[in-house]
Amino acid sequence: MTEERKCKNCKFFQPNPNDPSRGTCFGLPVKADNSCPQFVAKS
Repeated sequence: MTEERKCKNCKFFQPNPNDPSRGTCFGLPVKADNSCPQFVAKS
């Protein structure tokens, strides 16, 4: 699936303690893209 998901609100992003640029948003694995609050789905 190549459906793109974006998280537009930082408070819904849960960073990975081992890698703050990665985490989950709404239960979906995402990666921070440049700066909050814009995230992109991890491929």
